[in-house]
Amino acid sequence: MLKKYTPYVHPRKAQCLCGSGLKFKRCCFDIYQKERDVGASSELFNNKKYKEALIQCRADITRYTIWHRSHTEPPLKDGYEPIYEILDIDIKALSEMVRILFKCHERLNLLKEFPAVLDRLRENIKVERWRHHIVYFQTLCALSPNWNVKTGRHELKKIGSIEEVNDVEILQLFCELELEEFNFTEKLKLIDKILNLSEKWIDVLQYQSLKATQFLLINDIEEAKSLLIGAVKEARKNIDNSITAYEALRTGETMLLLSPLINDEDLALEAVSLLKKSLEFEYWTSAGEALIYREIGDARKRLDEWEQAKENYAKSLELSPHNVSQVFLAECYLYTEQLSEAKALLDEVLPEKLTYPNYCDYVFVHAVLSIASGDTEELNNSEKLLHTIEFKEPLFRERQQSLLISVLKCKANCSNENIIKRAFAVLKGVMRSANRYLIFQPNFMGIGINLNKVVEDSEKVHRERIG
Repeated sequence: MLKKYTPYVHPRKAQCLCGSGLKFKRCCFDIYQKERDVGASSELFNNKKYKEALIQCRADITRYTIWHRSHTEPPLKDGYEPIYEILDIDIKALSEMVRILFKCHERLNLLKEFPAVLDRLRENIKVERWRHHIVYFQTLCALSPNWNVKTGRHELKKIGSIEEVNDVEILQLFCELELEEFNFTEKLKLIDKILNLSEKWIDVLQYQSLKATQFLLINDIEEAKSLLIGAVKEARKNIDNSITAYEALRTGETMLLLSPLINDEDLALEAVSLLKKSLEFEYWTSAGEALIYREIGDARKRLDEWEQAKENYAKSLELSPHNVSQVFLAECYLYTEQLSEAKALLDEVLPEKLTYPNYCDYVFVHAVLSIASGDTEELNNSEKLLHTIEFKEPLFRERQQSLLISVLKCKANCSNENIIKRAFAVLKGVMRSANRYLIFQPNFMGIGINLNKVVEDSEKVHRERIG
């Protein structure tokens, strides 16, 4: 039987439990016990009352920490095993409050102060799992506002090994920052662990799709196809009128990835419909909208609807100049035999500013253009470009070798219609662009989402779903 414990009383002259650095008596003492709705700070945030939300959130953190120290911490110290279930609830609840605190600091341009706030919150729950959550938020803080991966990785290393980590958000962050450093087996192990812990269908869809791309990259088409068919089947069970913009985007992307594997153009059209639906929401920054128009362009390209593909890539470029859509727009002109227009677009691209997968796509399109034109100077440039990349993925190594052989044959004056057709076929392969395999990485802050609208609309959808 659980014995009675004395309620925790926080000293008035001690630092406040909210992490502000102020003394308790000058911070949350007068407000933490006042009656209010559980979601009051979130509602204030949604209404853009960020200062009020910050004060309310601090009071919530203080109140919940006192509850934890009164009701959970004492039996935990006594080794009372059933209390671990309550501990799990405490960690999740307090973590959600810190998330709102983080967003308030972000909106009020106070992020420079937030690492110190997190340091002061480190002992609110005196277990290692809670400290892992603190590192998680320190990592997000380090990544803001420009997604500084190097700094983020430095923070994340404080957690150490992920073998004992069972919090899905922390594992997702590891996946975001460290996946490309893992070998194939390690990647699958991490993705499977996330899949086993995921409760939201959209997370399952995303990580099932991410797993499928790992098999695509080693040319295991059948396994990738099986995983994607299963992912789409489950997604269809959850698609309804209350689907969010993010859910529509991710489902459309998965359908678009599966479409060429099963040669299903109707699936590509369904993907277009979902991608367009995602644009109906006000979630997106210009970069986010540009990404979606690029995805729609990819779908139109998959359907050989070149003019519509051009329109969508052009719209993507209008919203976010100098993105990879310029390479794909050049590809469209290439396929419609407008070689001078394709060359002009590629000449404007700054290869040194492209990410690895985008640079791969640039090199591939450049190679096919040089083969199609037969221009000696361009062929020489393509040969050099193809030699500059050390491909990690078998799928793209094969593409590199095939295009390199075609370039060398053209240089040797062996160019003919079959070589040109073969080069186009390589470009139009199973995974049409190198860029596509990165779309299923978790995007905590870099996908171009308006966080205000996400919080507001997701809560609205949740209320509708629970009636």
